Amino acid sequence: MRSHPTLRRIRPTNIAAFLAGAAVVVAIHVGGLQPVLDYLAQAAIHTRVIFLVIVAALLGVVGLGSAILTLRHLERPAVR
Repeated sequence: MRSHPTLRRIRPTNIAAFLAGAAVVVAIHVGGLQPVLDYLAQAAIHTRVIFLVIVAALLGVVGLGSAILTLRHLERPAVR
């Protein structure tokens, strides 16, 4: 029986990228960015401005994207 195509696409790189994204989220919560994200969320709740929530979400996406790009760069073989 053949495996599902999605399962064949799950590679160690994908798992590492997911873990790196999780590490970015943890770093935001542990580090100094959490108060900024909390402020943006509270401002969006009080003023009903969805734009601020989108900006906060984009900060997380940019962090995840940079982690993925870094991992992909590291997995390339060295040029001799």
